[in-house]
Parts: sequence; structure tokens; C-alpha cells
Amino acid sequence: MSAPRWGALGMTAGLLLICEGSTARAAGKTLPDLVVSSIGFTSPVSPVAGQSVTFSCVVKNAGKGNVASGEVIGVGYLIDGVQVSWGTVYGPLRGGQSITVGTNGGAWGAPEGPHTFTAVVDDVKRIAESNEANNALAKALPVYALADKGLFGINLDPPNPAGNPSASALKAAGVRWVRLEWKAAQGYSFYDPIIAAYRAAGVNVLLLVDYASTGPSKPACLAPTAAWTTYRGTFTSAVSQLAAHYGDGVDAWEIWNEPDICATTGYDPGVPAAHFGLMLRDAVDAIRPFSTRPIVSGGIKTGDTSYLASARSAAGALTVDAVGVHPYEQRAPDGWTSTPSDQGDMSAYFDAYLGAFGLPLWVTEVNTNLLDRQTEYLQNVLVLAGGRYEGQVPVVLWFCWSDGMVTPFGLLDTSGMQKPAYNRYQQLATPW
Repeated sequence: MSAPRWGALGMTAGLLLICEGSTARAAGKTLPDLVVSSIGFTSPVSPVAGQSVTFSCVVKNAGKGNVASGEVIGVGYLIDGVQVSWGTVYGPLRGGQSITVGTNGGAWGAPEGPHTFTAVVDDVKRIAESNEANNALAKALPVYALADKGLFGINLDPPNPAGNPSASALKAAGVRWVRLEWKAAQGYSFYDPIIAAYRAAGVNVLLLVDYASTGPSKPACLAPTAAWTTYRGTFTSAVSQLAAHYGDGVDAWEIWNEPDICATTGYDPGVPAAHFGLMLRDAVDAIRPFSTRPIVSGGIKTGDTSYLASARSAAGALTVDAVGVHPYEQRAPDGWTSTPSDQGDMSAYFDAYLGAFGLPLWVTEVNTNLLDRQTEYLQNVLVLAGGRYEGQVPVVLWFCWSDGMVTPFGLLDTSGMQKPAYNRYQQLATPW
């Protein structure tokens, strides 16, 4: 993974700071020992430049003595060694117990850059402790600016009126990229004016070519080899016709959607890995004579890199420019519970694909169905991509524009009203 662009931060997470004298012990009295066991943010979890940040920490009494009822347990919150806010709670706090302390002072207006966040418990020495030298905990806090980056995208569905916003509506939300699935049932007369209008307004178009882009239905994932061999020819022919028609008139191409999901009933986008490798190779060969735009392998979902590795082996190489991923159910940031069925940290997911294939990752779909966490999760994913993985994950296409496409994932609800996630997206991306 790449380091933040500011370089080394100079302090590491978990470093204990601030020695304040020798061990204090009152004669004949067993004393408490207050330590900060963890630190974080009340809101937002992953701040961006200019946001108001409030803090929290967990204070533990690691001593044998108790903090009496009504005694003030104060915490000073410092950024780069300067106090920016504070929080208090009141005892009792018995030996071995912990308590969460929030922010009672003002919020911090986060400037871009590398920072160190420190929480110091009993910072004004109200409470006699058995150890006065272990009251602080610090960690690195990078703050990124995202508004000047082109990673902000959205999934649309133009045949659905709820998924067919105007270019001006997209620009008002700050959208720089749209992902459109080209459906053969609508054809050129439907898509051409939509694509042209978006691009004329400066909105980039990622054209998804998949099972909906061919006339015949795709085979079942577990269909015989002969069926897949025949379909590959049909698919390549369709891709070649689309490339000849659009050329550089779209800004990127994505080949297929979630090929690693093989289902025996219901939604079955799956393609056997060996056949997908050959489909990718043939699709790239069909596009390249007509288009210089990036080609993305489509929408890998499971997080199992062996699928795409098998596809690569079958074709001899991956000739695409980037790998498309759908990191649903992945935590962002690390350890943050975002879904009912968390499958791991998104950073580990990114690292696995970056390490296995050495290609940029395009997040062509991501969201969470937990409405109370959707807004924060949207920000966390964008901060991860545009900060820690800047340049390695250059585009994030949120799924999707409206609940009228798929509930409850939209930035707008089914009546077209803006949801909290829309407001956060617009705040991060900025209208243009």
C-alpha cells in the first residue's frame, strides 16, 4: 500500500506519551490508576479536511483503588501537542472498570495534513493516582482533502426513470463518473443521446458490457463447456460492435459484472474462471482497435483472488488496465462494524487484489443496507480510497443514485427526495 503523501508521521498508533513525575501514592491509601485504553472520534470516524470533529476515549481504572462518586474524571484532547477540546464524566469508577468519555468542549475543525491525536486523562491532576506517568494515549490521524479528486462516481440505470438523472443533477451532487450498463433491449437510439449529454457536460462515462448487452441469454454458470465456448463468440461480437460504434466516445469500459458469483437459482452472473479469462482477453482485443480508453475487468465481489488468478492463467495474462471490485460487506475503516455480515477489512481486500495483480482497483459498486450507518460508511470508503489508497483506487462508484433503482441503496429516496447520504456525498465531492 502507498504511504500518505505527507510522508512519515513521526508517532505510531498506541504510543504512550507524557510522563508527569514519579509514582504518586498517598500514605496508607490504595489509589486508582487511570489510563486511556482506546481513543477515537464521536463523529466522523474518518474525517476529511474542514469537517468539525468531536472526540471520544475509553478510560480504565487499572488500579486497585476507586474513584469516588461525584469525582470529576477529565480528559484533555490534543492535536499535535496542542489542546483543542476536553471531556468529563463523574465517578464512581471502581478498580478494573472502564468508562467512555466524549467531548464537552468545542469541535475541532480538521485541516488537511498528518496529525497526532492524543487523549490525556486527569490532565489537570484532580485525582491522586498510583501511577501518574501513564495517563496518555496517542495515534496518528491523517486528514485528507477529497473534493479535488475525480474518484466520485455513481451507478445509474437509464431505462429506469429513477436511475436516469440529468447531467446538471449529477454535477449538483458532485458526481464525476457514471456507470451505465449497456442493455441490448434499448439499443443505440436510447443510449447515444444520454451518453453524449453526460460527456458534453464533463461527466465521465464507464460503459458496462455484460450479460444484458447480448441478445441471447448467457449460459448458466455451471453450463457445459460447449455452451460457454459458443457464448464467448457471441459476447465478443457484441463487444466489437459496441467498440466500433462508441470508440473513444466513452471514457472507460468494464467487462462483465460479478463473474465470480455462481448461483444455481435466481441471480446468476457467474462465469467459470477459465472462460472469463478468455472472455476478458477477447473483449480487450475487440475494443483496442477502436478505443484508447481504460478497460476494467468487471466487478469482482467475493474477495477471493484465486478466481481472477485462474482467469489470468487460462488467458496467459490479464490485458486489462484495472480490476473492478465490489467490496460489499467489507469494513471501512479497519475494524468499523458496517454491515450485519462483515467479511473483513476493506484495506485487506484492497491489498489482496493489488498484491495479486499489480493493477489499479476501480470500486464499481459499494454500499451498505444499514441506513443508520450508510452516510458514515459512504465517507469512510471514499476517505480510504482517496487517502490511504490514493492513486491505487482512483474511482469509487457508489451504488446507487436512487432507491427507485434498488432500495435502500440510493442517494435519493423513492420519491426523489435527498437522503442524508446525498448530503454527505455532495459535501465531500462539492458541486461543479
